[in-house]
Amino acid sequence: MLRPELALLLDAARSEVKRWGGAGPNYLHLAAAVAAKRPDVFDLRFGEAARGQLHTLLNEGAECGSEQEVLALLAESDGPDAVATVVDRLHPQLDNELRARESTEARSDPTQTSAGTGVAQDDSKAEPAAPESVIPERSARFVRLLAPGGDQLPREDAIDFILTLIARETVGVPLIVGDIGVGKSTVADLLANRLSNPDYRGPLARRQVALVMTDKVLAADRGTTLGRIFEDIPREIISIIDDVDEMASLGGQGADVGVLLAIRAAVRGGRTLVLTAGSALAGRIEVHDASLWSTLDRFDLPPLEGPALRTVVHQRAQRIGQHHGVTIPTDVIETACLPAGPGENKQHAGLAIARLDSACARASLRDKREVHVDDLRLAGERPKFVLDSVDLADRLRLRVLGQDTAVDQLSQRLSLTTAGLDLRPERPDGVFLFVGPTGVGKTELARAVAAELRGAGESLIRLDMSEYAHDWALSRLIGPQPGYVGFTEPESWLTTRVCASPHSVILLDEIEKAHPTIWNAFLQVFDAGQLSDSRGTVADFADSIIIMTSNLGVSASTGIQLGFGDQKADVTRVDSAVLKAVTTSMPPELVNRLDDVIIFNPLSRDVIRGIAHKEISAIFDNLANRGYRLSIDDDALGLVSASGYDARYGGRHVHRNIEKLLLQPLVTAQLKHARATVTDNEVRWVSQ
Repeated sequence: MLRPELALLLDAARSEVKRWGGAGPNYLHLAAAVAAKRPDVFDLRFGEAARGQLHTLLNEGAECGSEQEVLALLAESDGPDAVATVVDRLHPQLDNELRARESTEARSDPTQTSAGTGVAQDDSKAEPAAPESVIPERSARFVRLLAPGGDQLPREDAIDFILTLIARETVGVPLIVGDIGVGKSTVADLLANRLSNPDYRGPLARRQVALVMTDKVLAADRGTTLGRIFEDIPREIISIIDDVDEMASLGGQGADVGVLLAIRAAVRGGRTLVLTAGSALAGRIEVHDASLWSTLDRFDLPPLEGPALRTVVHQRAQRIGQHHGVTIPTDVIETACLPAGPGENKQHAGLAIARLDSACARASLRDKREVHVDDLRLAGERPKFVLDSVDLADRLRLRVLGQDTAVDQLSQRLSLTTAGLDLRPERPDGVFLFVGPTGVGKTELARAVAAELRGAGESLIRLDMSEYAHDWALSRLIGPQPGYVGFTEPESWLTTRVCASPHSVILLDEIEKAHPTIWNAFLQVFDAGQLSDSRGTVADFADSIIIMTSNLGVSASTGIQLGFGDQKADVTRVDSAVLKAVTTSMPPELVNRLDDVIIFNPLSRDVIRGIAHKEISAIFDNLANRGYRLSIDDDALGLVSASGYDARYGGRHVHRNIEKLLLQPLVTAQLKHARATVTDNEVRWVSQ
């Protein structure tokens, strides 16, 4: 009966049979199992270069020994380290096979490293070996050996960080993290450049760098394929796994844990690895493989900016222009370096390069010899304009009746911020608190602002703050922490929605019902115009308008009736009562960050009648498209507007009355050409 460690080794050898083919495990399969399970013992006896030779023999279907001989060898192996004894007994059996393979490779590639020595022949004149000569055919298509050359990008800090880790006696594993376009992938080329530089005399000088191509691995059995790649790449080559978050599907519902396990096994096996990942998902490695995460050293790669950005973009612009057969003026390059706009998910310098590439393509399609700034078409470009506050107020009054003072206050503030004349441009274009009774037009005014200034109904983001009454509801704004339900569904988060539509009007309905934790989250939005979510994404609110609604102070002001005496004094007392309720109920640091508290007055009967007329006219116009020709007399209009009127509840009863008193009888009457009138205190439809 075999010792437990040898029984496991036999199972591993049989797995190698399934991988490489064969009738049963022979000495080659047993050696491959040892190389996978105990790489330290295998390399000490055979040398690192023997791995590639062994895999080539297995791939060619070579035979060495039989299954019975393997079983006998294992049964006779003993000692304090039984696996080491197996390797000692294997060595004479494999020596001739490996020497023959070494001799064949040396004749076909005189620059190849000798087995077991790690010393290349005439290394000073050696050219970078082709992938197929260093890596077995089954893995060569997944790997690209990087040749020195290309752009010299200003990323010395990242390269220094990598070399500090992988050149140590105890090798570390760098994790380069950054957003799309910052240059994570170019780090691999820069590392190859540094190692090939004659001025670099560190322990890794002239070592080759292999890039594992994520797009190729994605189409295969990822975990198994990556494990084979690590087996096939010689140990002296530095392996770079680009976009490990994408390769392991960390952004989806089910991560491919096999990829992380293969990387962890390679790290423990002494491989020299460098990983890159996107900033939004890098932290999820810890969720799925805490052991691997503990071995990684993170380096956040910031976007290029300033002179460094322009240097890189100018370098690439020449190449892009040559590709398209156009010239790119300096002013176009400078414009391409402007900050990212809405819908642009890349960061500089990748963003600027992508902009120039698209601009050159547009120019060449129009047979232009030179690119113009107009060809860039920057996303989300919204130049500041001078807004006529009087004109805006007039347009808003057509939609919101009876709140002229509130409309004027709002219009005056927005005319300042939309012109870019506010003292804190990083803050939102407006932070307002609408206070007043229910049904007086607070929400409708927010909708009107979105329609008039942002041009579409989709630009209004409405949050019912009664759904945020608990502190855990903060996850609905910025997302839960990695590993919790909802982390992989960022579409509903406020930060995601603002990133997609930064020019939105954000309506926080009934803000007084939100938990204080939610209020605190908005403090940084009101002050700095930014909010970070659990993935690290920063949403910019600088071009948004934030409107909060509240019923605070309504009960305190209901006892103050506006009469026929000093009406101005009555309004002042109402405003004072409401403001006192606001400052008492809300924290001072929140109130202090508001641009304006706008108080809405109760609606009079005349205003309610005007709202009813406006709504009914809109309904009749809509029904006219379906063949109806309807009208209403003054008595019917008065009944619909006045029935159920209560100043405390605003105009919400009007919609109920229109349906109940006006439209329901129309259905019963089954008339298409009719006039609404009043008979016996009820609305009747008569043919016309």
